[in-house]
Amino acid sequence: MHSLTASPTIADFRDLLRSGIATIPALIDTLLTRIAVKAPDEVFISRVDAAIVKHRAAQLQDRLRSEPGLYDRMPLLGVPFAVKDNIDTTGLATTCGCP
Repeated sequence: MHSLTASPTIADFRDLLRSGIATIPALIDTLLTRIAVKAPDEVFISRVDAAIVKHRAAQLQDRLRSEPGLYDRMPLLGVPFAVKDNIDTTGLATTCGCP
């Protein structure tokens, strides 16, 4: 299994994924568990359902296996991120901090 620091950086995620120490789904599971423990639902106004996030992580991992050199073309592949709710994003609510 992988070792993820308390405050991982983009470089940490990239190193774990590129080295094969961790998979995208494993990192997502770790992060979703941390969010559940440390950030109750009240912290976020909008969140993507965990099942959708896990499904997408599995799709990305499959793509990574099937396309050698993908990290060279897509260096942030598999790196998780959050989108502030004042940014228009397809499939997510734009709330600007209001429910």
